[in-house]
Amino acid sequence: MSDTYFYKAFGLIIASELKVPEFINADRNNAVDVTIRLGLVPKTLDGGKRKGVCFETAPGKFLFFLEEVGRFLAVDGKRIIYEAADGANEDDLRVFLLGSVIGALLQQRGLFPIHASAVEHNGAAIAFMGPSGIGKSTTAAAFLQKGYRMLTDDVCAIQLVDGKPFVVPGYPQGKLWLDSMASLEMEPELYRPIRNKVTKRAVPMRERFCDELRPLKRIYQLMVAHEDVYLKEAVAIADAFLPLRRNSYRGQFLEGLAVAGEHFLTIATIANQVPLVRLKRNKDSGIDLTALVEAIEEDLAG
Repeated sequence: MSDTYFYKAFGLIIASELKVPEFINADRNNAVDVTIRLGLVPKTLDGGKRKGVCFETAPGKFLFFLEEVGRFLAVDGKRIIYEAADGANEDDLRVFLLGSVIGALLQQRGLFPIHASAVEHNGAAIAFMGPSGIGKSTTAAAFLQKGYRMLTDDVCAIQLVDGKPFVVPGYPQGKLWLDSMASLEMEPELYRPIRNKVTKRAVPMRERFCDELRPLKRIYQLMVAHEDVYLKEAVAIADAFLPLRRNSYRGQFLEGLAVAGEHFLTIATIANQVPLVRLKRNKDSGIDLTALVEAIEEDLAG
């Protein structure tokens, strides 16, 4: 019989047969919200509604498959079953578990994940939103170096509490590419790769992690343009819906999971209540972290 590990992540108590050291350890006496178990995973879904290169969705079900890694099935936001491919190791499995699979599970549970990192600021959350490679994790890490606390990296789950948007804390780890680590004056050899032959490093942040819900105060949409300095541009409420929708984490899963309508209403609520600010930088220059942090802190103080 496999060992069972008890964790907390995204506000959930998780009982897992797969060891996930990125998560926070939890008391095994707590009521369990989600189980992760080794088992047989189907190759296709009955009644599948949407298919992609490596996923298939149906109401209440999400199937993820990658030949060299294995298959995952998330069911009703409560269960994840995984089946490893020959030669796959736990690092391989965790990379995709912590990405697409957890993202789909959160969607099944009615949370709204966006492609963003978030930190705590004066008891509230500020999120840095944008596509892969734009600098979300780097920006969050720069704020942590200034004494802020991390809420989540890359997958930012938003939950409505009494009609107000809150960021749900994820787990205390960031992921940084080597050029980002150089910008932050970090030593890559002190951190392990997230998986074999991938240069991105896993960066534990337990000492600077906020494990409590925080109201979402502001969203910064990181963008590149032709400006020579960081240009802040407030987005009108009427124009905020589309960027939030486009930056939904794995938004292609929503329709097949039969949760698109619920998420539409959540996006509208966020757009109406949380200021969205575009933060543009020169597309040909690297990230000036000092200038970036100063631009955001100046905006927050205004």
